[in-house]
Amino acid sequence: MSSLASIIHAFSDTQTSASVFRPSSREHVNQLQQDTTAGTTSNRTEGPQEETQTFTRFLPADPNPNQQKWVLSQLWNLIALLGINIGIPLAIYYSIRNDIGIVYALLISGIPPLLYAVYIFYREHRVDLLSCIICLSFVLSAVVSVITGDARILLVRDGAVSAVIGFFFLITLIPLKTRWFTVRPMVFLVGRQLFAPSKYRWMNQQGQAEEILVSEWQWQELKLFRCCMCGLTAGFGLLLILAFVATLIMVYAAPQLSVDTIINYNNIINGAVVGAIVVSTIVCLVFIRRDEIRVGRQWAEENDYSDKV
Repeated sequence: MSSLASIIHAFSDTQTSASVFRPSSREHVNQLQQDTTAGTTSNRTEGPQEETQTFTRFLPADPNPNQQKWVLSQLWNLIALLGINIGIPLAIYYSIRNDIGIVYALLISGIPPLLYAVYIFYREHRVDLLSCIICLSFVLSAVVSVITGDARILLVRDGAVSAVIGFFFLITLIPLKTRWFTVRPMVFLVGRQLFAPSKYRWMNQQGQAEEILVSEWQWQELKLFRCCMCGLTAGFGLLLILAFVATLIMVYAAPQLSVDTIINYNNIINGAVVGAIVVSTIVCLVFIRRDEIRVGRQWAEENDYSDKV
């Protein structure tokens, strides 16, 4: 504002002085030019400082800047997802199955995951595989329940649902890419849905801020991450199918086994499968994090110019 007032004042002096340029006016103009130059330089230096203040760098090798908030957001996202896809359907099923029967209870229980999958597709234009699989499992259970009410067949039904899920795991190992979607291993897709998305942020060589989802960066830059996702997906799929094969053997090849005995064996098998999944996942995550820090530091040196621009 003071520079603008000086410009107006100098302009009025030049108009009133006619053809005579007084020395005092010349000194005033020289001082005005110095002030204007200083003001322009000040404005230029303030611009990048304001941009830097709004830019928060977060690189692969960096610790999470807000660990507590991040953990709470992950827990909330996980609870909401499991509640919609598992908690609410099971609550509906057990509350209405004695009144309307198992078949209709199973079909109605599959509605919340289906509605959530439709909502995700409409809002984010992507397929929620976890919701689709859970909805399909309820539908398959209802179909098998219609076929027969034999207790042994119902055991096969539960195993068949697990086998179908395992088959979907194996299908996602096919490297299919179209302009509408890209198939990634099921473990990668489910993990991305279970946890709230976070992004890496950095400054490129042109001084422009860039960002990418952490999961996408890991998939693009970490070979170990891709191998673990494919290996875990293949292992989970095979374990679920083998559990179904074990149930078939107990039901049809060992008729001397009672239903209670088969149920006990199934519980042991399912516990072993879950234990193998949890242990293998934890081991993979430990090695992935180590590899991410090692590769991330080199990647940051080559791609981040936050301290150089």
